[in-house]
Amino acid sequence: MSGKFQKHLLAVMLIAACAYPSILLAAFYNSGWRTLTQPNAVTFQSCRWGDEFSWEHETDTGYTIAKSKADGYYYYAILDSTGDYIPSNLKVAIDTPVGIPQHLRRTDPALSEIQEAIDDFDYSCGQQNT
Repeated sequence: MSGKFQKHLLAVMLIAACAYPSILLAAFYNSGWRTLTQPNAVTFQSCRWGDEFSWEHETDTGYTIAKSKADGYYYYAILDSTGDYIPSNLKVAIDTPVGIPQHLRRTDPALSEIQEAIDDFDYSCGQQNT
């Protein structure tokens, strides 16, 4: 594609996005089953799905997981005091998930915060509705 054509295409896409903001709605994502590798080379199967506002990440055995920013390991998830996911102290595919519920899901107030982010999202391309 020529540079001139690309610029025109980009302009048309931006105009369409502002004229029809509904095309900018959250897009669903599903990774399908993939093999993840822990820092110590242990592997496991997981699937991640959601959109830009909320996501879920589970093992093939049904446990919700969370990755630690501190050490890079995936841990079985638990809920913090706000009802959002945090890593437990049990590493996925290394430790037995004793006391960890399967198919864990967020609760309030985390769910309310997600809904508020969705409600506050500016679909108007910055235009003020009067």
